[in-house]
Amino acid sequence: MNYHDHSFCIRACGYVSPFAHCIEHFIEEWDIYTAAVVREADDRTKGIYRTFEEYLAIRRYSSGCLPSFALCEFGLDLPEEAYHHPIMDELREQATDLIAIGNVSDSESRPK
Repeated sequence: MNYHDHSFCIRACGYVSPFAHCIEHFIEEWDIYTAAVVREADDRTKGIYRTFEEYLAIRRYSSGCLPSFALCEFGLDLPEEAYHHPIMDELREQATDLIAIGNVSDSESRPK
């Protein structure tokens, strides 16, 4: 666990139990997010261009939506069955895609 993870856990435990599932979900989603951001940066460095579908598959994780959704869970004390229910998984994925696509279209329409 690095300094930032440790610092986050200490502060988060002031709001929820140190054993709350939301902390685990946030850390898991944060790790996935940082790996995706590194992958996007590596692609840019190497001049790799992806198809829209390939880009969206990575952007789904690099957009920061999933860790943000995990933060929204703080204090709700959701059972694991509810968090990992297929409908909830699908809702998170669909919401992330909408936000990611919206962010791409916003950044493309800005004057350069």
